[in-house]
Amino acid sequence: MSENITNSSTPPNSFNLSGKRWVYWVNEFQTPHPELGYIPSIVVEDTPGHRLLAGNPEELQEPWYWGGLARARQIAAEKNAARGYTERQVEEIIGSSILADWRSESTS
Repeated sequence: MSENITNSSTPPNSFNLSGKRWVYWVNEFQTPHPELGYIPSIVVEDTPGHRLLAGNPEELQEPWYWGGLARARQIAAEKNAARGYTERQVEEIIGSSILADWRSESTS
C-alpha cells in the first residue's frame, strides 16, 4: 500500500535530526515511476544529501508516490507550508544541505 499524501508531517524514525529543521523536496532528476510518478525526499538542515522516502520492503512499506513533477512539487510545498515554513525558509534549508555536501566533498 502506498503512503497517503495526507499522513503526518513527522520524518521517518531513521533520522537523527538533533533539533535541525527538515523539509520535503522533489528531485526533478529522479526517474519517475511511469504510472505513479515521483518519490519525495527529506532534506535536513546543514546535512549533506537527501533521504528518498522509498519505503522499507523488509517492513512491508512501499515508497511514497506523489504523481507527476508539478503535482509532486505542489504537495511538497503544501506540506512544508503546513509545517510553518515559507518558500524562503525551504530554500535556505535546501541550500544549507547543498553547502554541507560541498564542504564534505572539499575536505575529503
